[in-house]
Amino acid sequence: MLVAALVLIAGAAWLAMDLREDEYAELVLQAPDHYCSVNAFYPADGVILEEFRDGLGIEGAKILAMYADCEELQAARTNGGGLATLRHYAVYADYTDRAEAYRGKPRSEVLPQLFEASKSVALDNPDYDPALRLDEFATYSGGVSRGDQWVASVAGLTVVRGRHISLTLIDFEQNEPDLQSILDRQKVNMERLVAAND
Repeated sequence: MLVAALVLIAGAAWLAMDLREDEYAELVLQAPDHYCSVNAFYPADGVILEEFRDGLGIEGAKILAMYADCEELQAARTNGGGLATLRHYAVYADYTDRAEAYRGKPRSEVLPQLFEASKSVALDNPDYDPALRLDEFATYSGGVSRGDQWVASVAGLTVVRGRHISLTLIDFEQNEPDLQSILDRQKVNMERLVAAND
């Protein structure tokens, strides 16, 4: 199920960074503010991408691009340390292959249906809300949890150029993150994604 797959941040995934495939030639993906592209051209970035693919890939999706806070990414390139050194990163994924039931339908019809379906998704993580918000640009899921440190993630899912594209923001913090501020950032990102591809 598309909605269930969207909220999984574990499992293996095929990784295709820095789009080069003809099928994605017209799709415009923009970095969130203050984020830079994680690019396998740089050896340190290659390590980050490999670690993400091996441990934090998104099940059932094609990963399209990864971005990280520019300063953190530069530090990782200079000092090494891989994915664990990044505290703020973002991942674009394509869920079109898991969305057969919605194929060919307009965004204005698909998003409310996805949002309603999200409400019935059973998750192991009670801190994650699969139906966090709905607006004209996307449906959002997200939550904040605590282990060794606080982690917040907010995913936005929309339909652009006939594809079901998500952007997930992931923040690791020492203090409890403000989920609303992350959601506000994500709403801006999704509006930009839609505007760039309409």
